[in-house]
Amino acid sequence: DFMIVGGGWNAWGCATTSVDGVATLTNISAEAQNPWDVGFGQYGMTLVAGKSYKVTFDAGAAAERTMEIKVGLPTAPFTTFLSETVSLSTSMETFSSVFVITESTIGNGGLDFFMGAGGTADVF
Repeated sequence: DFMIVGGGWNAWGCATTSVDGVATLTNISAEAQNPWDVGFGQYGMTLVAGKSYKVTFDAGAAAERTMEIKVGLPTAPFTTFLSETVSLSTSMETFSSVFVITESTIGNGGLDFFMGAGGTADVF
């Protein structure tokens, strides 16, 4: 089991991400070609073979847009255990997904929030 709260996030692309306690604000300056070109994530999580995990987060945006969530390996072969696109509105909403580790236990699992191709509205 793991719980991600606060720091340890990595951001990339044409966006700035700030973390304040348990909340993040991502200011997106330009829309990118691919969803993964702009985002933030956290890595180094141990994900145990055969175990189920639940990702729950609250999110909204300055205007309606989409955001992709991925759990998997951040390096080759980029195995994905969860990949989901969520539609964000201007109100904070709770999103939740369950996934199972179908491969061997990994020690470098990652949780990514991709915002590159879903619009330029800031995400909170």
